[in-house]
Amino acid sequence: MTDIASDRILKLEDISVEFDADYIEDLCSNPGSLSLMVIDTPGGATQQRHLNHSSESTWKHHGFVLTSKSVREITVVVTSNIWGELTRYHLLEPQLVELFLKEGVGKIPIKTRPENGGNTTGPHHQMSLLVRASQSMADDQSSEIETALWARCVHFNTVLSKSGPSVRTLDETMPDIKRLLCSTPPDSPVRLRTLMLLASAALDRSLRAEQPDDKALNDVDSLLNELSNGQVWVLRPEFQAAVAQLRATVHKARRKAITNTCRVLAEQSLEAAETLKTTGDVTPIQAVNKKLRDLVATTPINDPLRPGIITMLAENLLHCARGKEDYDINYLNDAIDCLEQAFPRSSRSTDGLGQVLTNPGPTTGGVKELQSVQRTLSAALRLRYALLNKAEDLDRMLALLPSDTHDPQELLELGEHLYTRFELQEGSLSDINRSIDLQKSAIQIALAGDPADGSKLGVHPACKEAAWLSRAYRSLALAFEARFKQSDDLVDLNECLRYFRKTLTMPLAPAEDSSVRIGTFQRLASSLAYYALNHQDSDHLEEIMTLLVDLVSQIPPDGAKNSLISPSLLWMVALTLGSMARSLRNPDVLRTLAKKMAHPELDLYPGLSTAEVLQAYIDFNLDPSPSTNKRTMPIIVKFFRASLASCDNIAVKLGLARILIAQPQWYHSPQGDESTSLTNEGLALLEECFGSAPEHDSTFHYFVGRLFGGPGGLDQFEKAMSHFARATSDAKLPPERLEAAYEWADMALKVKSTDSMTAFDVIVTTISQIAGLEQTVEKRHRMLSGLSSRVLQAAEAALSFEEVEKALEFLERGRGLVWNQLNSLRTPLDELRSRDPALASRLESVSRMLEDAGGQTRILEGGSGDIMERRLALQEEESTHIKLAREREELIETIRKVPGFESFLRPLPSSAWLADLPTSGPVVVLQAFKARCDAIVLVPGRREPMHISLPDFSPRKAQKLRDGLRLSLSANLLVGREAIGISDETDTRTIRPSGTSKKSVSEVLRDTLRELWKCVVKPVFTRLGFERSENPDTRIWWCPTGLLTSLPIHAAGIYETTNPDSESALDYAVSSYIPTVSLLTERVRNTRLTPADHAGICMLSQANAPGFEPIPGTKKEIDRVVATVSASLIRSTRLEDNEATQSALINAMEHYDWIHLACHGTQDTEQPLRSGFALADGRLELATIIKSNLKHAEFAFLSACQTSTGDVKLSEESVHLAAGMLAAGYRGVVGTMWSIIDRHAPQVAEDFYRDVLARSGEVGGKKRLDGEQAAYALHHAVRQLKKSVGDKNYVAWVPYVHFGL
Repeated sequence: MTDIASDRILKLEDISVEFDADYIEDLCSNPGSLSLMVIDTPGGATQQRHLNHSSESTWKHHGFVLTSKSVREITVVVTSNIWGELTRYHLLEPQLVELFLKEGVGKIPIKTRPENGGNTTGPHHQMSLLVRASQSMADDQSSEIETALWARCVHFNTVLSKSGPSVRTLDETMPDIKRLLCSTPPDSPVRLRTLMLLASAALDRSLRAEQPDDKALNDVDSLLNELSNGQVWVLRPEFQAAVAQLRATVHKARRKAITNTCRVLAEQSLEAAETLKTTGDVTPIQAVNKKLRDLVATTPINDPLRPGIITMLAENLLHCARGKEDYDINYLNDAIDCLEQAFPRSSRSTDGLGQVLTNPGPTTGGVKELQSVQRTLSAALRLRYALLNKAEDLDRMLALLPSDTHDPQELLELGEHLYTRFELQEGSLSDINRSIDLQKSAIQIALAGDPADGSKLGVHPACKEAAWLSRAYRSLALAFEARFKQSDDLVDLNECLRYFRKTLTMPLAPAEDSSVRIGTFQRLASSLAYYALNHQDSDHLEEIMTLLVDLVSQIPPDGAKNSLISPSLLWMVALTLGSMARSLRNPDVLRTLAKKMAHPELDLYPGLSTAEVLQAYIDFNLDPSPSTNKRTMPIIVKFFRASLASCDNIAVKLGLARILIAQPQWYHSPQGDESTSLTNEGLALLEECFGSAPEHDSTFHYFVGRLFGGPGGLDQFEKAMSHFARATSDAKLPPERLEAAYEWADMALKVKSTDSMTAFDVIVTTISQIAGLEQTVEKRHRMLSGLSSRVLQAAEAALSFEEVEKALEFLERGRGLVWNQLNSLRTPLDELRSRDPALASRLESVSRMLEDAGGQTRILEGGSGDIMERRLALQEEESTHIKLAREREELIETIRKVPGFESFLRPLPSSAWLADLPTSGPVVVLQAFKARCDAIVLVPGRREPMHISLPDFSPRKAQKLRDGLRLSLSANLLVGREAIGISDETDTRTIRPSGTSKKSVSEVLRDTLRELWKCVVKPVFTRLGFERSENPDTRIWWCPTGLLTSLPIHAAGIYETTNPDSESALDYAVSSYIPTVSLLTERVRNTRLTPADHAGICMLSQANAPGFEPIPGTKKEIDRVVATVSASLIRSTRLEDNEATQSALINAMEHYDWIHLACHGTQDTEQPLRSGFALADGRLELATIIKSNLKHAEFAFLSACQTSTGDVKLSEESVHLAAGMLAAGYRGVVGTMWSIIDRHAPQVAEDFYRDVLARSGEVGGKKRLDGEQAAYALHHAVRQLKKSVGDKNYVAWVPYVHFGL
C-alpha cells in the first residue's frame, strides 16, 4: 500500500474515550484521573494531554492536533493515575486512511486490560476510542478544483441512479464520464468514483445488446482492474463488494457470449467435418478452427467452458489428420498440443495429468469437462503412438486415465495400455498385475453393474454388445498370457485359457475380420500346446486339433485357411507329441491325434502334410531305430528346414543341427561329400546357436546336451551332463525340468557318476510337483503312469552307490503320492489351533475344499454344438482348484514362520521313519528294477536301514512271475466273487486256462510261491534270524515296489509234503502289506482310542446287487459274524439287501469304527476313486467314502473280490480298494488279491472274528474289538482255511491279505 500523497495533511482534531456504563462510577469518583498520549510513528513525536470528563460516559480533549505528511501508524495510550496504563492501542495506516476518507468520527473498540506489565487488577470493561480526523490540500486552488470534480461526479451518479436508464441515456452520459475521467488527477479520490460510474454504465450498456459485446466486456474488465489497483479505494468494504458484483456480472455475460458462440461453431464444425469427409476439402474446417482458436485465446483459463472448446478444436484437427489417405502427423501434433492447453503447464508431466484429473484445481475447469478432454487426448495419443511408437505417448496416455474410474470402457482401455507397455517396453510386473485387475473389474462392472453405485447392467452402452465383451475377454487373456510367460504360474495359464475360450464363445461380429478370429484361436492353441508340452496332457492337444478342424469350416470361402496354424504352433505341437512319445504315453492316442490334422487346409508348407509331419515326429521319438529313421528322417529334416525358414527358433536350429550331425549313425544317409556337407551344416547351425542363445535358456542347454550325448551325437558326455544340469536348473516349469533331469541322470549313469544322485533328487521332487494338489486325483494318476519307473530307477542307482538311506528316501518321496497327499490334507491341527485358531481354521477349510475338488471327475460330455461352453465350465473348475492349491501353499509357508512349526508338513528324514516303527516286527521294502533286486529292511531299534541284496531274483524273473500269474488268473475268470467253482483240483467246475499254457492256475501259483520263497522271502528271513514256529508272533510288514506289488509275497513257500524243504512264510511271521513306510509310521505316531459311542461293528451283506451275479454266501457270512460278535456283546448293526444302501453304509461308517462288507467290489483302474462296492442303490464309490472324513475309522474287512488288486501302470500308487480304505482313515484293512470263493468266505470270517475277540481286551468293562490283533486273526483264519481245503488249493486261501497296522 502506498503512502498518502505528500501534499495532504492529516489532522486528528478531537480524540475522546467512551466507556460502557459499568465504568462510569469508577471514573467519576476520580476526576482528572485519565491522561492521553499520542505517539507519531515513525517520527516518534509525542503529545500528551489530560482528558476531561465531559459527559456521563465520555472523556475527551478538544484541540488535539497531530499533523503528518507520512503517517503510517500512531499509538494512543490511555493512562489512569490509580490503575496505571489502561490500554495501548495502535492505529495502523488502513484505519487512518479510512478516517481520512470518511472525514468524520471513527469509533474503534479497544480493550482495557493493561498491557506491557500494567496493573492487572484494574477494571476490565469496554471502552471505545473516538477520533475525529480531517484533511486539507496543500493549497486552496487544488481544493477548489477537486470540489468541482466531485460535483460533476455526483451529477453523473444522479443521472445513472435513476431506475432503468435508457440505452440513449447511457450512450449520451458515458462520453461525458470518460471526459471527466480524463480531467481527474490519477491520485484523486474523485477518479475512483468516476471509474466506478463508467464501469457500471459500460456493463449496463453491453447487457442491453442482443449479443454481449466482447470488446465492451473487455473494456469493463480494464476499468475494474484499474479500480482494483487504486491506492485507497480497495480499503473500503462497500466498494470492494461493488467491484466484486460487477466482476460477477461481467463473467456471467461473457459465459453467455461464449456459450452462444460455441453452439454456432459446433454446428459449423459438423458441417465442415462432413464436407471434409465427402469432398476432402479442408478449407471450411480450417475456417472454423481459426474461430475456435480465437475463442480459446479470449476465454479465461479457469472458465469451465474452455476444455469443451479445446476438445472441439482438437476433434476438428483429428478430422483433418484423418482426412487423407495417410495420417497427417502435423494435424495430429497440433491436436495434442491444443488439448494439453486444457491443463495447467505445471501438470503436463506424466504424474501431473492424472493428479489434475483426480483433483482439478481452480484453473482447470470441472471434472466432467476435463474428462472429455482426457478421452480425446487419450485417443489422439493412442493414434500417434500407433503411428510413431513413442514410449512417452503411452506414458502420457496412461497418466490421463484416472485409476479410480468406474467406467468399464475406461478401465478396459487403461488395462490394455498397461499390457501394451508391459509387452513393448518390458514393463514391470506391477504393470501387468494392474492391467489384469483393471480389465477384470471392467468385465465385472459391465456384466453385473457397478457395485460402487449399484447401477445395473450396461453401465457403458457399448458394454452390452458381444463385440465389446469379445474384445475384453481377449485382452484379458493376452494379459494373463503375458504374466504367465514371466511368472510361470499355472493359475495365470489356466486363466489365459479360460478367457481365450470365452472369447471364442462370443458370436463373430458382423464387422469383425476373420483374421481376428484366427488370431484369437492361434493364441489359444499356442497356450494349449504350451500347457500340453509342459504337462504331458493329450487332452489339450486333442482340443487344439478338434478346434482347428472345426474352425476350418467357420472361415469364409475367401479366408486364408492355411493361416490357421502358424509355424510356431506346428512346431510346439510336434515337440509335444515327440516328448510324450519318448515318455511312452499312449502312443496309439498320439497317432490318432496326428491323424486328425489330415486336412489340406491345415498343411502349412508346400508338399508337406501336417499330419504326416506329426506322425513322423511321433515315430521318430517312439522308436529311433535305423528302419524307422530311414522312413521318418527325410520328412523331419524337410519340416525342420521349412520351420527354420519361417521362424527363427533356437530349438528348431538345435533340432536340425542334431539330426544333420547324427545322420550317418541314425539312418543310411548318403556317404561321402554329401554326408560331410550335411554334418558341416549341422555344426555351423550349432555354432550359430552358441553365439545367440540367452545364458539361461533351458531349451538351448537341453538340446545341446542331447546333441553332445544322444545317439549318434558328438560323444562328449561331460559336456552333455553340464548342459543337462544347466537345463535342469534354468527350467521354469516342472515337466521341462523333469525331462532335462532325465537326460542328466541317464548320462551320469552311463559314466557311473554320482551326479546321478543330484539329478534323481530333482526327478523325485519334480514328479511330486507335476502330480500336485491342483489337479484331480484321476489326473494325478494319469500323470503318474509312466513316471513312477523313474523313482524305482533312482532307488536302484542309490543302491548301486551303496546309499541305502537315499534309496529309501527316493522310494518314500516318489511313491504313494496321491494317498500321501490326501493324508497331508487331513493332518491334525490341534497344536496349531492352540497357537493360531484363525490360521488353523483357514487351512482346514482350504484343505477340505481341495479334497472335494480332487475327488471330482472332469469329463467332457455332451454334444458337439456346445463343446467350447463345456470346456469353459471345466476350465472354471480347474482355475478354482489351482487357486485353492496355491492358497494352501501360501498358508503352509505362513505356518512355517510360526515358532515351533518350521518343519510343518515337510518331508520326514529316514531317521524319523526308523524312530516310529512298530515294535512287533521289521518293515521290508522290496525293490526290483532293471538291473537288480534288493530288500531294504527297517528293524525297530536299529539306527540305519539294512540292505539285503537278492542276487537270485532278477527283474526279468519278477516280470515273468507277475505276467504269468496275471494271465492265468485272467484266463480263469477270477474277476468276481461269483467264481465259486474253484474249490479244489478235482472239482468238476475247475476252470482250465485258455490259450496254449499247459499249467493250471494252481500250478502257476505253486511255481510263483516257490520262486518268491527261494529268491526273496527266505533270504530276508535268514538275514533277520527268523525262526520257524507253529504259531509265530513276529509281525513283518512288506512294502513291495514295481514288479513285486502284485505278487503274493505273504504266502511265499514250498507247499509239497514230500519235499523236505517244504516251508513257507506263514511258518515264520505274520505278514501285512503297506503302500509306503510313512503310512505305517503315521499310524504308529497317531495312536488313538475310539470313544465308546463309536466303538462297534457294522456288518453289511449284499447278495443281489443290480447288474451283478448273485452271491448267496454273503448272507451266511454275515449270519456267522453276527453270531460271533453278539456272543461278546459287541455293539453292532446289520445292513442287508435293500437296507444296504449307500447312505446307510456311510452313516454306519461314521458311527461304527469297524465295518465288514460282504458284497461285490469293483475296481476302476482308469479312475481309481470310482472304484467301490456294489450296493442296493448302486456303487458306493471310494471318493464318497474318502470325502466322509471318517474320524473314528479303525478296521475294515472287505470280503469282496480283488479289493487289493492294483493297476500295473500305477504299481507305485496302490490304486486299489484296500489302500483307498487306508487313505479314508482306516488303520487296518483285510482285502483280497483276486476273486474269493463264495462258500469259503463265511468260515474265514467266523474264524477271523473268533480269534480277534480272543486276543482283544476290555475297555471300561466291555469287550472291545482290537484292530492291532487283526493281522494275527487273519493269519489264523487263513491257516485254518488252508488246512481245510489243502495246501495246493492256492486259489482259495492265498488271496486274503492284511494291510496297515
